[in-house]
Amino acid sequence: MSIRRLPAPALLFAVAGLVVGLDQATKEWALSVLDGDKVVNLVGDWLTLRLVFNSGAALSMGSNFTWVFTILAICVTAGVIVYARRVTGYAFAATLGLLLAGAAGNLVDRLARSPGPGRGHVVDFIAYGNLFVGNVADIAIVVAMLLMVVAVLRGWGPVRPPVADGADVAEDEGDDAAAADDAASVVGDKAPDAAGDPPVDEPGEPDEPVDVTEPDDIGQVAESTGTVATEPEPEPA
Repeated sequence: MSIRRLPAPALLFAVAGLVVGLDQATKEWALSVLDGDKVVNLVGDWLTLRLVFNSGAALSMGSNFTWVFTILAICVTAGVIVYARRVTGYAFAATLGLLLAGAAGNLVDRLARSPGPGRGHVVDFIAYGNLFVGNVADIAIVVAMLLMVVAVLRGWGPVRPPVADGADVAEDEGDDAAAADDAASVVGDKAPDAAGDPPVDEPGEPDEPVDVTEPDDIGQVAESTGTVATEPEPEPA
């Protein structure tokens, strides 16, 4: 028996859980290492690590409307969770998993970090030059958006077409091979061996008895059937 693939909703939540865990772990690392105004150059000034607390959205927009972004993150997270059970396509499931991780990762900061629930500041620490500072959750959202575009261009929908995959075909072939082996074993049991001995039938139900009527019982049979048995007349001399 072949091992069935992981259901698409399970893949979605697995991707989301892994990315959220990575997002929160890297944020805790940044809080412990990048304290103050410390800056770590990765690729010159193009890619650096520096700690920023963001109360708004990307590029620090909407700093005074933190609660609005909290509500939006809750809606996106709830929407993906509700829609997840309808997804059967694996590529689409992975894409939604990244989107869920991005929304949930920053939602954790909005709810759990200072200055308070619903108004928490998101921990950002990956600086892309002078453009903006983000985190792993932001990367997951950007990748999810790009994959959405690819899915539309390639025709990848949320529902996987009902086409037999390789595992199902292999399982069917295995079943056919097993049936052929069983048939061959039955023929081999009934075939004569090398010494020429006739095949021996397996014990089964006995054959039905054949009713053989003796000549002396002809009269009884005729009487039971309502016919009269007569002696043949002798031929004239």
